[in-house]
Amino acid sequence: TACRVDLKDVPPSVIKGANMAVGAPLNFLPAFVLKFQVKSALANIFNTDEFIAKAGAETSIAALSRQELVDLCMERCIGDPSHTTAELQSSALTWMKQTDTITKTLKEADPANGILVCPYRTRLALLGLHAVESARGLSGGGDLQKSLYLGNKKMKLGY
Repeated sequence: TACRVDLKDVPPSVIKGANMAVGAPLNFLPAFVLKFQVKSALANIFNTDEFIAKAGAETSIAALSRQELVDLCMERCIGDPSHTTAELQSSALTWMKQTDTITKTLKEADPANGILVCPYRTRLALLGLHAVESARGLSGGGDLQKSLYLGNKKMKLGY
């Protein structure tokens, strides 16, 4: 059972970083405004993941066109257009396995009250992890690294 996209306690620096990672505009706005864009992106990622999982991840991912695969991977910060189709497929399958593993292995926050692991926050955490991993891969020199490290202004980590 999915919860609603609730980012109430997520720090503003994480919201701003997620907003940049999903490629949403207007990053100069305050985090409480950007939450709406991030929520929408997380809901889209979740809905796509659910569709792929129901149809069978390997079959669904193999059936995607190259552009659809690039878009899928870029939304999740797990690849870029310079990767081969096989690398993108592998990255997408890894993402699906990671979301499934995290959802199944995390303990429920409050099982007595029916509060389950939120799939949106799970994806937000993975999105952050993969954004940092791809930014560390400086050899690619992609737009993600530039936006995360430069962003046309000095990065602030909330300190």
